[in-house]
Amino acid sequence: MNLKGNYRKILALILAIGVLLCGLGTGVALAEYSSFEYLGQKEMGGEEVVTDTFQETLYRGRNGDEKVYVHAYGSGEEEMTLETSKKVPKDQIQFVVEYNPNNVQNIHIAREDSAEYDEFPEETGYVSYYLTYYMSDHDSFGMMMSYKDEILENLKEKRFYEYDYKTIQSVRVVVHPSNKDAVKIY
Repeated sequence: MNLKGNYRKILALILAIGVLLCGLGTGVALAEYSSFEYLGQKEMGGEEVVTDTFQETLYRGRNGDEKVYVHAYGSGEEEMTLETSKKVPKDQIQFVVEYNPNNVQNIHIAREDSAEYDEFPEETGYVSYYLTYYMSDHDSFGMMMSYKDEILENLKEKRFYEYDYKTIQSVRVVVHPSNKDAVKIY
């Protein structure tokens, strides 16, 4: 019985020492991290921004009265707006895209008609325009690896940047005022 009680005391002591060491380790890590200097945000690929305009025929389906949805998955959907201008012909749709040319190699606009896939062609369909882009020869991981020496040097000197890999900054979809209600950002 006495031997069993000693084991419990030893295990309790080991547990207490472990908790103490974990607490000390956390405190040291927090103290070490809080001594780092934040240098702000740094754009991978630079801060250059260019604007290109892509003009497409505004296709509204076989009957010419279908809704048009514009998608830009992963490419500025949070900065996508719909505008009208009498300078845009009634049968056209413009995509005004701001992007970093060092991180974006190519921008592509694709169109898809739901009538091509619908099982019930008599129902009202819709047309979708998709804005996609292709990254430059390097991707965000490759770009990060090109900054690895800088990152390691900064860590040695107890300072760091917040790195950002910007591609599409914004997309403005512009149509003639007569088409404002037919086109939606999705």
